[in-house]
Amino acid sequence: MNGLYVIDACIACDIVRQAPTAPAYESLLETASNVVAPSIYCAECANVIGRYVRSGNCTKKLAMEQYQAALELIYGYVSCESLAQQAMSLSLMYGHKAYDMFYLALAQKTGATLLTSDTRLITIAKNIGVATVTC
Repeated sequence: MNGLYVIDACIACDIVRQAPTAPAYESLLETASNVVAPSIYCAECANVIGRYVRSGNCTKKLAMEQYQAALELIYGYVSCESLAQQAMSLSLMYGHKAYDMFYLALAQKTGATLLTSDTRLITIAKNIGVATVTC
């Protein structure tokens, strides 16, 4: 692993909500030289954290704090436009959700390690030679 990571929104939300796997991911990110995400990350984190509020498991104030913390995990964003063709191609090839493929396309494009807990995405990543980490 080269210290460059692409982190998906679910892992980020697990970190900021202090899920049981959070300490392991936090430890891993402490060693990172760079953490990047496709620009869709902002919308996905907002959606995931918003679900916690709508289900009554989180206050709006805490949700805003967690959202800010999730955004601060990322050092830089890559535009979805620059990843769109590759993400769409991967989605069609593997029959997987297109928005997840933006993370995979970015990891493939940059040679980064993908941090995800999506087992199907991990399998696809391995098929195309992208390193993954899950805790």
